[in-house]
Amino acid sequence: MNPKKEKGRRLELKVARLIREKLGIKAYRTPLSGGTQSFKGDIFCPDLPFYWELKNREYISIWGEWQKIRDCKNPILVISGAYKPILAIMDFEMFLELIQKAEKL
Repeated sequence: MNPKKEKGRRLELKVARLIREKLGIKAYRTPLSGGTQSFKGDIFCPDLPFYWELKNREYISIWGEWQKIRDCKNPILVISGAYKPILAIMDFEMFLELIQKAEKL
């Protein structure tokens, strides 16, 4: 497998595993990294209403990647790189809505 694709695949598997372990819900890497009509985004998680786009690169244009997904429903851009933490980027208003919902629990 192409080393770049393998790097992306590893991040997708790790993020799906973390969602399952930390939240106790189903999460899987989508076939062909969301490149099919049935599955959009890089992670399939039926219990969370997000469009997941993952990038595992040393250098990334956050704004360029955000442009590609901003019109998707509830987009989250997850980025990482070698020896770097996994970061999640989302619309700030959506972030505030999540906080409001969490406070009501």
